[in-house]
Amino acid sequence: MADINGLSIAELEKLINSRKSVLTGLYSRRDHLARQMDAINAEIAAAEGSAGTGSRGRPGQFSRPVSAAPRKAPSAAVTRAQNEKSLKAYVIDVLTANRRGLTLNEIQEAVLKVGYITNSANFKNTLYQCLYHNEDLFVLDKQTKCYKLGK
Repeated sequence: MADINGLSIAELEKLINSRKSVLTGLYSRRDHLARQMDAINAEIAAAEGSAGTGSRGRPGQFSRPVSAAPRKAPSAAVTRAQNEKSLKAYVIDVLTANRRGLTLNEIQEAVLKVGYITNSANFKNTLYQCLYHNEDLFVLDKQTKCYKLGK
């Protein structure tokens, strides 16, 4: 650590700003990893057939740890919507209830209707990406343009 006694105010401000920048990067990395863990936990819960349980049926084993010190959010940042389940889990629920299949617009309406919260400027695109990247779960009938579960 640098000796702060001989530093000017400008040098101290530069040091503080560099530490804030490092912290911002670490917070961002932690949040990214937490989102990845949440997605994996949702897939585990879907595979187990129950929500809210971790490995071997133990509830909350992989729940996101609470950080030791709360951090101040940047003033210009938009907070991410927190949902009980992943978008993929909501889509699975909606398509399970509609075996005939649904169009992208119908899935969008149904997912929002059952309580999925989003701040996305283009939620339809986000939903499409979810369907596209999970081709093993969701199949598009090219004739009816309806998505269905399974292959």
